[in-house]
Amino acid sequence: MFDLMEHLKDLDTRIDNIKSYNAFFAIANSISKDKCPYDPYVMVFGLLTFLFYEGKLALKKIDVSSIIDFYRKLIAETMDAELSLDDARDLTYYLLEKMQNKGSGFDLKFYSLKYKSEREKKTKLIDMKLDEKADKIYYYITNEGLDFYLKTKEFIDESQVTTSLLIFRAQIRSGSFGNALETVRELKIRVHRRLDQKNELLDLLLYGQGEESEKYRKYHNEVSLLFDEEAALFNDVSELLTKVREEYLDKINKKMLTRKDEDSLTTLTKIDQEMKETVFLHKTLLNEAASLPREKERIRLMRLNSAFSVRFGFEQELEKLISQNTNPEGLKFFFEPLLMPNVKKTFNILKVFASQKVTAATEDADDEIEDLEEKPYTEKFDDVVNARVGSNFTFYVMSLLNLLAETSHFDLNDWALNLHEIQGPEAVKNADFISFIIQLNQFEKQGKERVINLNAVRLKSKSETIEEKFDNAYLESLLSQLAPRSLAEIRILPEPENDIELGYGIKVTNLLFRGVSNDYE
Repeated sequence: MFDLMEHLKDLDTRIDNIKSYNAFFAIANSISKDKCPYDPYVMVFGLLTFLFYEGKLALKKIDVSSIIDFYRKLIAETMDAELSLDDARDLTYYLLEKMQNKGSGFDLKFYSLKYKSEREKKTKLIDMKLDEKADKIYYYITNEGLDFYLKTKEFIDESQVTTSLLIFRAQIRSGSFGNALETVRELKIRVHRRLDQKNELLDLLLYGQGEESEKYRKYHNEVSLLFDEEAALFNDVSELLTKVREEYLDKINKKMLTRKDEDSLTTLTKIDQEMKETVFLHKTLLNEAASLPREKERIRLMRLNSAFSVRFGFEQELEKLISQNTNPEGLKFFFEPLLMPNVKKTFNILKVFASQKVTAATEDADDEIEDLEEKPYTEKFDDVVNARVGSNFTFYVMSLLNLLAETSHFDLNDWALNLHEIQGPEAVKNADFISFIIQLNQFEKQGKERVINLNAVRLKSKSETIEEKFDNAYLESLLSQLAPRSLAEIRILPEPENDIELGYGIKVTNLLFRGVSNDYE
């Protein structure tokens, strides 16, 4: 017999899945032909695509001027129409207003069978945030907007990563490298989304109002159980990709490479780069997912004791964050509780039993005596920074030398991936790594290469003191002290046509590193 309630029990979930579609059609239907004579679906999907690829994936901040330029290009290429700067500006502001519903988002009201009451779900496909330091407003695609964008391409099955890996393996085996490149790029997007889901779950555990346990159980039962299978498939396809590339490289050595083979090898190189990045993302996901139960328990205890905890020492925590060189993204957790909307002030009933101060009595005289004791030495901020930079520069020098000991030549991308694998993504995204790369580019050129002559540095007087200015002299001294005596030179060749992304949208020119031994000729 047909059981209606059995089939309707997941109605809340279904409505949650369509709320972004409701927002999309509300936007499209609200766009006036007088204000925007172009197809509203193209305008809305175009902006979502731009904010996703150029914003979220490229880790760039998108301001309104970038969106104006994008719409001018979009209309020129898809509608075959030229738009003046003023018209494009008016159109952009109008569309941004409609897509944000004047900042209030879009509401979907429905009757919840689960809660037996009227409920409301609010949705925003895009949003904006103010960067007070730059005094600019930046736009970004929200998690709901990203879900909508991905779902419209049918990225909905929890096993899509496994499915994509199986398809990718079949494409590599059949020699369909162009399709394999698209597949591995989509695969990277899906792994990105898995990381976002994990972060959303942590936020829900922190601030959720009862639904977090069910979401955590679903994530653990439906998503995390697939990780081992995915990791095995990643290893399998990586080995297959390496084997296929070696076959083409062998053709180069035998001078049997055709024009078609050259194109295939170029595509395989791109695939290999995308796959390496995806594998590291997946390893990061595995490591973070493994710590999720511990984080859940920590958050549970924190929420349990929050009513009785002492006042948060913002200044002390901020100093600790700076002095210990920990992840600056931790500031997010400092500020978010202060910015949560609709925070209701409540009175802790246990305060009734605490001692109450009735009058402002005069302080004891002893409190007014000036303390003439010598205060302990306080480390200056510059000293903290110099110590951190010096320590990080030493680490990067050791990493560079270790890699030179393993292989006589490599490029910046190989080095970044090596750091990523050993120390995690922060070793590459660290600002000191960027400074280190910039400093390497300051050495004098000999032809096309920049050369660090370690023998010449070793001949300098050992009594010469090198100041911690983190310049070429400091770097030469550090390299000469830590490098083996057999290493005579380090040669660095820039590749201006090849950029490497290090994170947060920062791109640098790729560098080829080569070690020259004292017996080299």
